[in-house]
Amino acid sequence: MKTLVRLALGVAVMAGASSFVASAQSVISAKSGLIHYAEGRVYLGDQLVENKFGNFPDIKENAQLRTEDGRAEVLLTPGVFLRIAENSSFRMVTNRLIDTRVEFLSGSILVEADELLKDNGVTIVYNDYAVQIEKKGIYRFDSDPAALRVYDGAVMAQIDGKSRKLKRANCWP
Repeated sequence: MKTLVRLALGVAVMAGASSFVASAQSVISAKSGLIHYAEGRVYLGDQLVENKFGNFPDIKENAQLRTEDGRAEVLLTPGVFLRIAENSSFRMVTNRLIDTRVEFLSGSILVEADELLKDNGVTIVYNDYAVQIEKKGIYRFDSDPAALRVYDGAVMAQIDGKSRKLKRANCWP
């Protein structure tokens, strides 16, 4: 009887563990701009983004994502996430993996680059600034006042035709 109970318990644990692993799998997309997670009031264009299990809306080129009292996490390229804070917005300029370009419009965003693949490029544009992510790291962009903080990693920032490399613990301007 004890053997039967142990067997049943073992099967139950294995079934539970395998269902947990299946639900924790990452999402991979052929284009940039997959909305990985959203909470609160997050809008893609004029449509409220609803968090549904297994449903990951994508941001088309020239589409705008904005938050009110919500926040979202967007997969830009494999290993690079953009997290958008409350009362913030951005527009997806290009959603190709080789040249992902995002126009930051307002509020605050955080870009976390855990992995940068050789052929993938990520650039954040704000007004007359263009910031290209060059290394794994964490980068924060704010609009009011305009600021870029490099917590870890390195970027190439351009303004008015002048380039400046920013590394860990740098701020700009």
